[in-house]
Amino acid sequence: MAEPYRDETSVKDFLMTTWANYAPGGEAVAQEIPQEDGSLLGTVIDGSWKMTDTYHVNNDKTAFNGREVIFKDGMPIWAANYHSVIPDPTDSTAVLEFFYGTVAANPNPVLPVTAIDGTENDQFRFKVESMLGGKPTLARFVLAETILYKPTSRASFLNHVIGGWIN
Repeated sequence: MAEPYRDETSVKDFLMTTWANYAPGGEAVAQEIPQEDGSLLGTVIDGSWKMTDTYHVNNDKTAFNGREVIFKDGMPIWAANYHSVIPDPTDSTAVLEFFYGTVAANPNPVLPVTAIDGTENDQFRFKVESMLGGKPTLARFVLAETILYKPTSRASFLNHVIGGWIN
């Protein structure tokens, strides 16, 4: 059996590139394909690398549940599962623009599936916490992400992400 792929630097570099292309307006969004089960499949391919993001979203875009998988030479090597909620539907457009813009513009260099804690604009502030204690790594992480509406500190976006090496 082949040795598992564990080049964290290469995976981080691919994630950084992927997020830049996956945010709204990026090339990956145009490739989202509806699936039989009602989910959407987004794919980014770069040479021997591929990331798939399969997710379900409700009609008002206030709840998302999905899975991202990175493949190297056709073999799945890393995955993350997520569940996101936007409590107030009137916030969804502004919150999602901030979320994608924040992650794409300020990816966390240690764990590029999230943004840098404390990133903010005039309206929102991004907060991320490791639920495992200590510093999360690509090998294993459980995160709670929150986007706070700054004037009231109200949670406008809640996201739990769990993932790591799978092969």
